[in-house]
Amino acid sequence: MNRRRFVKNSTVLGAAALLPLPAAAQAPVGAVHELAGRVLLNGRPMERNSAIQPGQTIVTGSDGNIWFTLAGDAFFLRPGSELRLSPSLRDNLVETLRLVTGVRCQPYYASEFRQVEALRRHRPQPVAEMAAVTAGALGLADGDHVWIESPQGRIQQVLGLREMVPDTVSVEYGWWYPEQPLAEPSLGGAWQSNANVLTSAAVASCDPILGQWSYRTLRCRVYKVEGE
Repeated sequence: MNRRRFVKNSTVLGAAALLPLPAAAQAPVGAVHELAGRVLLNGRPMERNSAIQPGQTIVTGSDGNIWFTLAGDAFFLRPGSELRLSPSLRDNLVETLRLVTGVRCQPYYASEFRQVEALRRHRPQPVAEMAAVTAGALGLADGDHVWIESPQGRIQQVLGLREMVPDTVSVEYGWWYPEQPLAEPSLGGAWQSNANVLTSAAVASCDPILGQWSYRTLRCRVYKVEGE
């Protein structure tokens, strides 16, 4: 079972009213192994003996983190994370994709040279890469304009199908649009497609061992831009 498929219409989560009852009181799907700081399960404080079940949402506060196993997978949520589960085991359980940011693509160097017309013609738009099987599960096709949304914000890129790990989306780094106004608030379209919009610079979100921010283990939603 592909447990990380994102269900595009996530409003069904509102129908789930499961409370974080002790694991002994209900048949658990997931088990908590480590829990620290503020962690909420469906909006209520989570405990070590809480059972994780379909239809629930786990949110970590600025000082919270949790390690748990679920349907054969292990998950570690850092501070400031959110994980939503689909309402049924018959669906794929985890409703978000793994987000990888920071991909550099020729002919550009980091965020440079978008203003060079000869180079821009070679790669006119930022591309979000995804496996065909993942795109098919989301009802997406090659060339679709898509939103990539994390708890920090959302950006728009063009979907490109690649041979790669499923349940993952890889977005391009450093995009801006020299044809858009360079003054505030546009700043050359820096907020439209730049991967930095999806990440956090909060110290609390740093890896507790390396002291580094996470750029390749984030979670996100991907869905088609309406009207495109």
